[in-house]
Amino acid sequence: MNYTQTRYRTNRQLDYLSTAKYLFDTSMECFNNCTTNFDTKDVIPIERHCAEGCIQLKLGLFSRTAISGQKKQ
Repeated sequence: MNYTQTRYRTNRQLDYLSTAKYLFDTSMECFNNCTTNFDTKDVIPIERHCAEGCIQLKLGLFSRTAISGQKKQ
């Protein structure tokens, strides 16, 4: 494997790790913002709906940002 291939592979791994971290952080942020009762392990429907909407919104913004970033390169 030459230098260019190694660098490309490393960049792809970093992209994957940063995307995974963003998804985890986003999920945690939405869950914490939408969940009001931490006394039970059940999530009530309104909390679930809030978290799902929050994640969909943030993932939509993330994907649009990623697409616009690819177009600029």
